[in-house]
This record gives sequence, C-alpha cells and structure tokens, in this order.
Amino acid sequence: GWASLIIFIMVLFLLGVMEGLQIALVELKRQEPESYKNSHPKAYKLGQYAMKGDNVERFLMGRQVFVVCCVFFAAKLTTIHGNSESGFLFYVPDWVQALFLETGLLACVVVVILAQLMPQIVASLYP
Repeated sequence: GWASLIIFIMVLFLLGVMEGLQIALVELKRQEPESYKNSHPKAYKLGQYAMKGDNVERFLMGRQVFVVCCVFFAAKLTTIHGNSESGFLFYVPDWVQALFLETGLLACVVVVILAQLMPQIVASLYP
C-alpha cells in the first residue's frame, strides 16, 4: 500500500545520501582544504574531523553495511508475488514474472540507477 511506497522512497533517499557522501568525502580528500575553508566553513570543519585518523575508512565500512541492508530492504519491498493471472493489469508470462518480478531484479535495477549511480555522478561533479 501507501506505507510501502513511502518507506521505499525514504530508502531511496537514504541510499542517495550515503552514495553522495562517499563520493564527496573521497573527492574532498583530494582537494586542498584551504581552497574551500572560507566559502564552505561547515564542510571544512566536517572534512577536518573526517580526515583525522582512520575516520574515512570507518565511515566507508559502516556506509557499505548500511547500503547493503537498504538495497535488500528495497528489493523486499518491491518484490511482487502474483499467484493468479488476474493479479496484473495485463498478461505477464510466467518466466517474466519469475525472473523479474518475484526475484526483485527489476527493483534492484531501479534502485541502482536512481539511488546509487545518479547521486555518485552528481557528487563527483559537485563535491
């Protein structure tokens, strides 16, 4: 129902934030911190905290666990089990239903494109 749709959109948003943060941290690590110290003071302070010790590596490991859990959760939310032919608006062959809808493969493609690749591209262009 509607709750599943709202939760799915929230999961996509959280995935996008996590992917964007990963690329932004990696890109900012390559830049000279003084170049954005005056223009973006909050980013500078967070960057200084993130670069202490092994904070970036720890963040990336935790982020990866969170991303895997979110992707599995999104796939579970979008898996369709159509046990009867009347369950769909149009005829869907059994092999299409088994391969794309029941496995969550179609939803994984949507999640990867919308919530993972697009934020990474945007973050790499505008860290």
